[in-house]
Amino acid sequence: MTPILPVAGLRYMRDMGMWPNGLAIPERAIATTIDLMIQAGLLDEGTRMSAVGVFDNSYLQEALA
Repeated sequence: MTPILPVAGLRYMRDMGMWPNGLAIPERAIATTIDLMIQAGLLDEGTRMSAVGVFDNSYLQEALA
């Protein structure tokens, strides 16, 4: 069962244009996040390519319904 308040909040913010289209994370944002994590010492440069694939977009269809 999906909690009502979080779903209502997400839909409200989405409808106000506060989230990117389709709630997708732009590739540039992912790349910048990975760059910052490497600079901060939170991620090793050698894992950059595998880090790109860690975002799971499978939840988007349900969230947008």
